[in-house]
Amino acid sequence: MEATCFRAWLRIDAEAVPLNKESRASSGVGWIKVSQESVEAEVSWLIPGVSEKNPVIGMHIHQGNKSTNGPILVGFCGQDPLPPFSGSCPSKVVATNYVVPGAACDVTGSGSPCAKSDGTATIQEAAQALFSSPDPRNAFYLNVHTHYSFEETDKMALGLIRGQLRTVTCW
Repeated sequence: MEATCFRAWLRIDAEAVPLNKESRASSGVGWIKVSQESVEAEVSWLIPGVSEKNPVIGMHIHQGNKSTNGPILVGFCGQDPLPPFSGSCPSKVVATNYVVPGAACDVTGSGSPCAKSDGTATIQEAAQALFSSPDPRNAFYLNVHTHYSFEETDKMALGLIRGQLRTVTCW
């Protein structure tokens, strides 16, 4: 099986996340490339509020439609209080063509943010879920979180900007 690719336009989503001053001014685009063995993201964003005190603390593919705040399927980057996955996200106002490999969300426990919270998730399972979805636009979204957005949603980690995955031709 060859790769399958997706695009997500990252912007505010008032149906799922309360609007705030940072989300209104932020935007981006994510390109996701999925093979049987990997999920990779290439993302560019403009998030005017990013600073040392307000870093980007996570980027993930979640399960869910436009009005859902769903569990994490694939994590790309993060830092406390969110899982680190491949390490810290770039904390830049403007990130251009940031490429990062995805990891299966394998955080365990009752407070796990993962789609599969028993710690046995694999990137191959996550890739298969993305491959086999008959309607990824209504099943998965890419989400970027900042410290500010985390605090603004009472530490519920709803994110800052997000976009549903849409199937596109691979590059």
